[in-house]
Amino acid sequence: MEIWVNTLVAVVSAVIGAFLAGLVGFYSARYIRTDEIKSHKNVLYIEMADIAKNSKIVMDTLYDAYCLIYCATKYGCSDYKKCIQLPSPVHAFYLRDMSIVCFSQLTFEQRNGLKALSFNLEEQEHMINAMRSCRPFSSINLGDIQSAIKTLGVIYHNATLLAEHKERYKMDDYSPEQMTQRTEQSNNIDYSDSLTIAKGKDVYEREIKLLSGL
Repeated sequence: MEIWVNTLVAVVSAVIGAFLAGLVGFYSARYIRTDEIKSHKNVLYIEMADIAKNSKIVMDTLYDAYCLIYCATKYGCSDYKKCIQLPSPVHAFYLRDMSIVCFSQLTFEQRNGLKALSFNLEEQEHMINAMRSCRPFSSINLGDIQSAIKTLGVIYHNATLLAEHKERYKMDDYSPEQMTQRTEQSNNIDYSDSLTIAKGKDVYEREIKLLSGL
C-alpha cells in the first residue's frame, strides 16, 4: 500500500511539475514575443524620426537648387549654375520590414499613416531621380522642384506625427493647399521673386566660400 501511495505521489508530482513547466514556458515565450514586438516598434519609430529629419534636409537642398536655377535662368546669373546641387532621395531602410513585423500590433490609424508614408516616399524618389538625371541641372523645370518639395513636406509632417504620437497618432485632414502652406511656413520656403533672388544670392555666396576653402 505504501509503495502504491508513493508511486501515485510521484506520478502526480511529475504531472504537476510538467504542467507548471509548460505554463512557465508558455508565459515566458509570450513575454519574449511581446518584448520583441516592442523592440521592433521602437526601431520603427526611430526610422520614422530619421525619415522626418532627412526629408527636412532634402527639402532645404532642393529649395537652394530652386533659387539658384531661378536666378541663373531668369536673371542671367550664369555663375550660379556651378553651385547647383541636388540631394539623393529620402530612403527608408527599415520601414517596410518593421511595418510587416509590427503590423498586427499597430492601430488602424498607424497602418493607414504608414501606407501613405510609403507611397509618398516612392513618389519623391521617382521625382528626385528624374531631376538628377537632367543635364545640366540648370535645365530642370522649376515646377518639378516645387512638386518634390510639396511631397517632402507631406512626408516630413506625417513621419513626425507617427514618430512622436505613436499609438495616439491620427491622420490629419488638411487639404493639399493647407499642407503646402504649412510646409512653406515651417521651412521658410518662399517662391516670391524678391525672396527667391535674395536666397539664391545667399546660397551662391555660401557655396563659393566653401569652394574657395577647399
